[in-house]
Amino acid sequence: MINLFKDPAVIALLASFGAFIFILTLVNIKVSIFLLFFAVALSPKIDVAGLPLRVEDFFMIILCCSWLARLAIRKESLPSTALDGPILLYLVVCLASIIYGYINGTTELLSSNSSMSAAFHFLKKVQVFVMAYIIVANIDRKKDLIQCLRYILLASTILAILGVRQGLSEYRISGPIGEGANTLGMYFVFMSTIAIGLFLSKPVYFNRVLLGIAIALYLYVIVGSLSRVSYLTFIFVMLALGIFKDKRLLLFCLLLLVLVVAFSPRTALERFYTLKGVFASGEYFHSWEARKWAWRTIPPAVLSESPFLGFGLASVPLCYAESGYMTDLYFTGLIGMLVFFWLYIKIFQIAFFVGRAKDGLISSIAVYFIGGFCTFLLGAISGPTFTAIRTTNLFWIFVGLLAGAQKLIIENKLDDDKSTQPSEIRI
Repeated sequence: MINLFKDPAVIALLASFGAFIFILTLVNIKVSIFLLFFAVALSPKIDVAGLPLRVEDFFMIILCCSWLARLAIRKESLPSTALDGPILLYLVVCLASIIYGYINGTTELLSSNSSMSAAFHFLKKVQVFVMAYIIVANIDRKKDLIQCLRYILLASTILAILGVRQGLSEYRISGPIGEGANTLGMYFVFMSTIAIGLFLSKPVYFNRVLLGIAIALYLYVIVGSLSRVSYLTFIFVMLALGIFKDKRLLLFCLLLLVLVVAFSPRTALERFYTLKGVFASGEYFHSWEARKWAWRTIPPAVLSESPFLGFGLASVPLCYAESGYMTDLYFTGLIGMLVFFWLYIKIFQIAFFVGRAKDGLISSIAVYFIGGFCTFLLGAISGPTFTAIRTTNLFWIFVGLLAGAQKLIIENKLDDDKSTQPSEIRI
């Protein structure tokens, strides 16, 4: 893990950068949001007094403070979405679980080990929700959505190029320092789904040649990550979308299968073949045994000792359960899980609402977001898709975009934006 805070010159540089971002947000917050997308995609972990932070953590603190100042200066109100109630209740349950765990000695509010600090975990949850609200507040027209997509794609493509470079020299593509291969693979499963949706959308708002290159890079990283959960979830979402949305995706799956078999390195093919271990004894798939252990062990432990509020955030390391669902159950109990699913049901409702829009691009984004969302829901069975920072941030960026699109639809602002005709918007 990188530690940049031993050099006073670096501290001075970061302070200057922070002041710049604060002023930039006051002047043009949308540029700051675009820069945030690059921070989310490209940032490595940075060690700060023992805390594993990322560039977007510093960015979000500055962006949030400047945004609130901007609201006060302009006398604007906070945005309201259909997620307000579930998010607020989820945070209340998290706080209750922390208090309950602290009283019972199962968690610590503050700790020198950040992975075991309940306050650190709670603030990270608040951070992603605030990020989504900032995005919603600044989606004023369809052009804003298209610009956000443009920069998210560009940031992800740069990350993919770095991944390709890593794959040419290393056994497994794992991404920036501090990242995990499974997390990186799931990041690009989600982004590939969105990019394919934009590629197939009508009318065409994005250059299909460039999108095709980006998709190829994303797929290379997925294969090179050697992430079996990424392989399975990507196959699932492509088949499901091919059956229910666009039959051309079935042909794409067949072509992709041929290309993977023909050109993938032996290590990737061998990794894929080990999936038979899911249905066998686990001899070739030892990590699957760890997932099964979590599903067998954690529910009885929580139900017998602390069924309602769990043991508190950070009561065990995030990697303890090897499953996002089991981690949340251990942390927040049955109440937390119920609110968790209520929150994601509301996100589905927003996506279905936007998916019925008459605008072809907005509808495609929502439908393919649902596909990416389903891959994360499946991936959470055996991985931390909703707890790993890079995938969690990516997910909530798109939740913010969808909630912003819903706002435009309700306010009848989609059809009024003449500046977003297909001939004028290209990537």
